[in-house]
Amino acid sequence: MLTNVKGAYSKGLAEYIALGMLFHAKQMPKFLQHQSNNHWQAETVELVSNKTMAIVGYGDIGAACGKVIKPFGTKVIGVKRRPDVCTDEQKQNADEIVGMDQLDAVVAKSDFVVGILPKTDHTHYVFNKEFF
Repeated sequence: MLTNVKGAYSKGLAEYIALGMLFHAKQMPKFLQHQSNNHWQAETVELVSNKTMAIVGYGDIGAACGKVIKPFGTKVIGVKRRPDVCTDEQKQNADEIVGMDQLDAVVAKSDFVVGILPKTDHTHYVFNKEFF
């Protein structure tokens, strides 16, 4: 028998993704280093409002991520194999949902890219050296 726990980790992973976005946008590695060196200097940091996040593999986890990210004012674009098949939650938590055929164009206009594709023969090499 094979089962899964669909949705069990969606909220936790969504929060972790939001943490990563803020960690990098707010330059936390630099500020933590400054803190450990007792170096205090006023600096500006990015706002995540008016930024765009592409969520590649826009399923349950992606929709949960969009729900956490959108209140920051970040535009969310879901990328999925079948954009015509979406739950109400997926529709509510993204500004756009597009197909994998638009991946390059979406990534080009995104400030943050989240890859949460399942590992299949079709997705295993989507994010490879040539892609980046």
